[in-house]
Amino acid sequence: MNNKKNIFQNILILFLVVNVFLIFIYFFAGDFSLQYQNWKKGPLIHENSVYSTQHAHKTFYLATIVWFNIYLLIFLFFKNKKNVFFPVLACIISFLIMETALKTYIYNSNFLTEFIPHPTRFYTTRSNLKLKEIPEKELVPTDKNGFRYYGELTIDKHPAEKRIFIIGDSSSFGHYLKYENTFSSVLEQKLLSDNINAKVILAACPGHTTYQGLLIIKESILKFKPDIIIVSYNNDSAKEFKQEKDRAFIHNKFEHLLFKLLYKSDYFLLAQKVISDWQIKLFSAENKPVLIPRVSLEDYKNNITEIVNLGKQYNFTPVFLRMPYNYKILRNSPELNDLYIDQRYPSSLIDLCKKNKLNYIDFDILWGGENKDETLFDKLAHFHPSKYGHLKMAEALYPEVKKILKNE
Repeated sequence: MNNKKNIFQNILILFLVVNVFLIFIYFFAGDFSLQYQNWKKGPLIHENSVYSTQHAHKTFYLATIVWFNIYLLIFLFFKNKKNVFFPVLACIISFLIMETALKTYIYNSNFLTEFIPHPTRFYTTRSNLKLKEIPEKELVPTDKNGFRYYGELTIDKHPAEKRIFIIGDSSSFGHYLKYENTFSSVLEQKLLSDNINAKVILAACPGHTTYQGLLIIKESILKFKPDIIIVSYNNDSAKEFKQEKDRAFIHNKFEHLLFKLLYKSDYFLLAQKVISDWQIKLFSAENKPVLIPRVSLEDYKNNITEIVNLGKQYNFTPVFLRMPYNYKILRNSPELNDLYIDQRYPSSLIDLCKKNKLNYIDFDILWGGENKDETLFDKLAHFHPSKYGHLKMAEALYPEVKKILKNE
């Protein structure tokens, strides 16, 4: 009897010691600093997100404490401790409880954003997000596919129905705009009013490049049998510490299936961020890494070419947009030119479209080049088209899209 009592006391002491250690780490986790962090063009992992360095460490250690203590309770009150499967079973049960509590906490916290880490795209828009207002921001709803689209979208497609997808970055996504004011929604309403049975699905994600765009087409869009895909990216030339392709670590089908499962766990995503930060902290380079384009010019051209080839293979028509620059802001902030702008990228896009007789619209030229109307840009997000700008884009796109649909 005394032997059992001693074992129980030793286990309890061990759990208390581990608890104290974890709580100690938790209280200091918020002060975790890195030698450098990724310079952010677009949200990437947004600083308000629970997956940012600012919040990930505390949330991860708090979740670990919860998991550990639930396991302790199960261990203490479970009678059949001699069963060899008990430790595994207790661990699984406590993890599932913790994971459910963690998801509930994240969804109802101020750290919820539209964006979530993704195994192939680095990050993407969160799916099944309901309209939600939290301090200083309003999250936009998304459907089960992560699209900013509020209609019904099924795999089955009526023969008379036309499907138009828009992929791109924040300028297409419509930062600070209600969905009905995006050129996606306006274009759909124009087509419907002209008795064209069309769905215009907004599959853009702020901060994405053609690297992610190609993956979105392959992973999320082709199954819906698109008729037109409107392609709009300005971020490929933006500078970062890594190229987008170097963020990818999935090399085969097994890894894809494994990480597709693991990325459903918020605890795994937090653990991944914590481990990554510790690697930077402990094994950081002596000098800050050099900023390079997120997508090289050669890869950018290859991505555009592959989208064109996918269009031929799967019978959809690509339409390429050169989104407008706000040159006034760039003149007032010349340091941004080197971080954001490389005219070789849009120039190569236009040259490629002209050479191969591809559908395109050059909004930078159409809007007046360096003498653009300032009302075309948002007052808060100066590089993004305003509500008026989105209306003008929809008006320019409408005849182009109508002509393509008519010739099909």
